[in-house]
Amino acid sequence: MTELNANCKVRYILRHHFTPCSEKVALDGFHVSVYLKRVDYVVVDDKNFTNQLFPYNDGLPPQNIRQRSPTRDGHSTLNDISAEGLQCLSLKVVNAARKAGDLDGLLGILEDFPSAAAAASGEMDWRCDDSEVERRKSGLFELEVLEGTEEFIVNNFALDWTNTPAVMECGAALALCKDALIGAGLSDSGHRLLRAFPETTSRSLRMDLSEVEPFYLTDIETDSSYVQYLSDWSLWAEGRLERFRFKANFITITITVVAAKYEHYGFMSLFQQVLSQGLPFRLGLILLCEGDEDVLSKKIIALTRYIQDVRDSRFDPFSFLGRVSYDGIVTDSELIKAAENVGVKLGGKSLDELVDEHAGYINEVNKLRTSLDLNLDDYTLFINGIVAEGNVMVYIDSEIDRIQESIRKHGAKRPSHDIVFSDVKTVLRRNPAAANDKAPRMKLAPLFINPKFKLALESVRYLQTATSPPVTLWLCGNVDSDETIRILEKYLEWFLESQEKGSEALESVRFGLLGVFESAEELLKRMGTKNVEGDELKKLVDDLLSRGEDSDDIRALLDRAVCESFPASVFLLVNGRYIGSRDVKDASDFELIVYGELALTAEDAAATLSTVSETTADQILLSANCIGVLRKACGSFSSASVDVENEAVSEFVFRREETEVEPWIQATAVASIANPLCPLRLRTLVTMSEMLHASVSFLAYPGAIYEGDVGTFAFSRRVVATEPSFDSRGIRSSWAERAVFYDLPQDKILTVSIGSPRNWLLESQAAAVDMDNIYLSRIPDEHQVCTTFPSICTIDGDIRAF
Repeated sequence: MTELNANCKVRYILRHHFTPCSEKVALDGFHVSVYLKRVDYVVVDDKNFTNQLFPYNDGLPPQNIRQRSPTRDGHSTLNDISAEGLQCLSLKVVNAARKAGDLDGLLGILEDFPSAAAAASGEMDWRCDDSEVERRKSGLFELEVLEGTEEFIVNNFALDWTNTPAVMECGAALALCKDALIGAGLSDSGHRLLRAFPETTSRSLRMDLSEVEPFYLTDIETDSSYVQYLSDWSLWAEGRLERFRFKANFITITITVVAAKYEHYGFMSLFQQVLSQGLPFRLGLILLCEGDEDVLSKKIIALTRYIQDVRDSRFDPFSFLGRVSYDGIVTDSELIKAAENVGVKLGGKSLDELVDEHAGYINEVNKLRTSLDLNLDDYTLFINGIVAEGNVMVYIDSEIDRIQESIRKHGAKRPSHDIVFSDVKTVLRRNPAAANDKAPRMKLAPLFINPKFKLALESVRYLQTATSPPVTLWLCGNVDSDETIRILEKYLEWFLESQEKGSEALESVRFGLLGVFESAEELLKRMGTKNVEGDELKKLVDDLLSRGEDSDDIRALLDRAVCESFPASVFLLVNGRYIGSRDVKDASDFELIVYGELALTAEDAAATLSTVSETTADQILLSANCIGVLRKACGSFSSASVDVENEAVSEFVFRREETEVEPWIQATAVASIANPLCPLRLRTLVTMSEMLHASVSFLAYPGAIYEGDVGTFAFSRRVVATEPSFDSRGIRSSWAERAVFYDLPQDKILTVSIGSPRNWLLESQAAAVDMDNIYLSRIPDEHQVCTTFPSICTIDGDIRAF
């Protein structure tokens, strides 16, 4: 590195995460693909190095610092970084500027971004002509923005309620992001990013500021200095709005708040920040709460309906639960204040009066909740927020004490690590191997729909507008229950009938089911064999179910039965062993995706290792997936075998048939890293993804390792700084503080992010972007499909087993 002048002043630390996913990326005015890696820079105030960026180590191994290829003048400049449109401003910048009284200097750096300045002056022409293409290829353009773009979606602010500073900073980050298209980094470590996902069909720009790394303040409610900090931050963000005015008329925000009874300070301040932006938005809320849930439910339904009536039938109502105090009581005054924040005054009415006025509507909502014959379990109570524009959802857990007690038994000081909820992708059971029936379960609050709230048909009316992007309707439930199976059948029947009638509202609708199957046998028993074609196959299935698990050919029979049992295109993963499909004509048309556990339970794994040949389990996984799911859409596999002992995949032959539409396959593997079969299965899926051009996401159960574990912290630090890549050998790591990934071509769609349970909540929210952006798969060119699938692989158990 070039030596710096000893008298130069290091002004600010900037963090950037970017790199093109392939050299073949075409910046043609429509879309950009990005593949994330970590790059840290400092801006140096020196006359010889004006605007030059230098790698900043921050205590991480030097080999993890990868500098971007130089610009035409041989330097990586600030403008060159902005060409990728992934600015991430660390809080260190704001803190340093505030302490030094140098806010003007900080704002001056932002003005160096050419397109931000152009947006502020109104001179930006978003259309892309030939000269603009050349300018973008030269690396001097900040952000791909589509012609005619009117919708900007800021998705998945993931807020850990125990991290009140991050809650506050999100509001200011949103303000900055909305008008300047610059993401304010929300972490002291700088491991945050702003991603822009332009997409060709819906002409919308998707941005994500989902990863907010928590840091804890023990006396936050008495920390007067933080109040002043918040004030400074708010004023600073407000000033930015006047200087950068960006053309946008709609923003979608999904804010997920996990609220425990520890810190509730600043809850309303966050929403005042958000609401001050003056644009309509969608708000998703997930809270843990105690109290009289039935009364609270009625008040929330009545209030959100009232807001909708007063403002506009198309205006998204907001379900604000205010702060969650120690005894779990949400007061009426806080709910009323939340309504006033969106410009709706109750005119002296009480919430009880609103409940009486809207009694008929509340009853209708509750009928919808109960029309599917769902019984709420011991752990979870869903409170209905009105599903308007798809994203208003309230999730309340009435058994927080029970869950906290379970966490205390595991040694956690706070409930933020183990109680984790995600918008669209979360395993329903935290620990599938738990022997205790009272082990807490993780429930899902889907981004668009929960069957306990609304029927799909009504939700589509709310969700689908002329300008809205494609929608995935998500069912959630424990799939090993009769109730959920009935829901599945009802929804499938409705969906297929709607498709046959050519409903315009369903042209871009996907349908998904999230759940955990206890066993494929149980699934077949509940679903029956009415959809199995042919007497011979039915006889085989009946024989299979009667013989039980001891049969040598049970898995082969189940593979065949599952592949033929579903009435539509089905992607099925049951305990990592069975994936099947029938009549796959176009993988972008209709998907039923059932997420299950990748790894077997500990007991099942031990039994499998002792009774099944070394290659059986993964042969089944490969053959079921490749022959079943992709049989008609992609081609077929002639053979596949796995050498468990040598951890290698051999004789892997793939033949792709010519099809008019390039199919898109996405699988989500839910892994328990401590399981002895898990590494092999992960490697198998990695190999499959390379061959199939598939997106494979990894989720894992948080549990045994907590923040206080030194090894976990070291591990997450190393992994954050490690550039992931893969080959057929898959994922390997030498020990807890290091994870090494091998040689996956960057144009293949596979990313695995590993973090400690401390980050699991926050990163799991980012994983929701996979499903929310499922429509990106319609872009046929693999080099131009967004590859930033921020999937999760959190360690459960002994990470050295990984």
